[in-house]
Amino acid sequence: MELLGLLSRLKTAIGDVSQMHAQDAQRVARLAEALAREATLKKPNQLEKALHELKQSVEKFEASHPNLVITVNDFATFLAEMGI
Repeated sequence: MELLGLLSRLKTAIGDVSQMHAQDAQRVARLAEALAREATLKKPNQLEKALHELKQSVEKFEASHPNLVITVNDFATFLAEMGI
């Protein structure tokens, strides 16, 4: 799966969350953008921090929005497989 495909899935999942949790969804979106930016710049320390923050920000949605959590985990796996 490509990075752009994962970002598209993430955008859709964030949209679903934003209907009920606008502020949380905005935070997740900002973190995802930061993570994508760090991935392209290949700054491991900043990337690891951004990924950790993103994962923490979606944990509370595990029951109500599992698709968001799955997509974030897929995103993290993709970056790990790339060696980022």
